[in-house]
Amino acid sequence: MKYLIGTALLLLFNLLGNTAAQHWQLPLPGALIGLLLLLTALLTVARGWKRRIAPVAEPLIAHLSLLFIAPTIGAFYLTPALQSQLPMVVAVLFISTGAAMAVLIALLRWIVRGVARRRSAS
Repeated sequence: MKYLIGTALLLLFNLLGNTAAQHWQLPLPGALIGLLLLLTALLTVARGWKRRIAPVAEPLIAHLSLLFIAPTIGAFYLTPALQSQLPMVVAVLFISTGAAMAVLIALLRWIVRGVARRRSAS
């Protein structure tokens, strides 16, 4: 039963994200919007959901590399189209990687400062 509820919650947020992306014509994938909505819910009002979602999410995360097989095969068959756009693809990859690393560094610094404040206050 715990897997059923966790799967239902994940699918519900995926559906909400896809619906929002289509309804408001957002430039983000619906799955990403659904994950952001789920994160917001888990951090605010639905803290108890973690124990219901974790048994379903942890095996998915453990096998995340399997989800990259389809895009890799697709890129192999789209080689002529990708070659014409290769400079733009490489630029986007470098910029997005740099931005992700900058956000991660800022987040880690914020977390470390919070832990240090709590330790010094104790």
